[in-house]
Amino acid sequence: MTASTSRRRKAWNQGKTGTGRAAADSPVIERCPVEVCGTEATGPAPIKGMVKVRVPGSAEPARWYCPGRCHAIGQALAELRSIPPQGTSPQRKGR
Repeated sequence: MTASTSRRRKAWNQGKTGTGRAAADSPVIERCPVEVCGTEATGPAPIKGMVKVRVPGSAEPARWYCPGRCHAIGQALAELRSIPPQGTSPQRKGR
């Protein structure tokens, strides 16, 4: 490696040197250790503090999630599943 390459690399890494971290072999989303997290919301909350996620028009049924990270992931999943497939148009009411 030339001195010029080293300077560019150091500038790119904002002054950090050394070896980079290994590639992540773990899944992006770890499974929640709470057994009832993500269960279908057909009745009252299975554990106090659980958050119900329901997005109208979503293919994802209403589910119970832990507050915080799990709730955010569940909300995003339900919202993504409410997007119509490419090449289709959303149903219009009253027409």
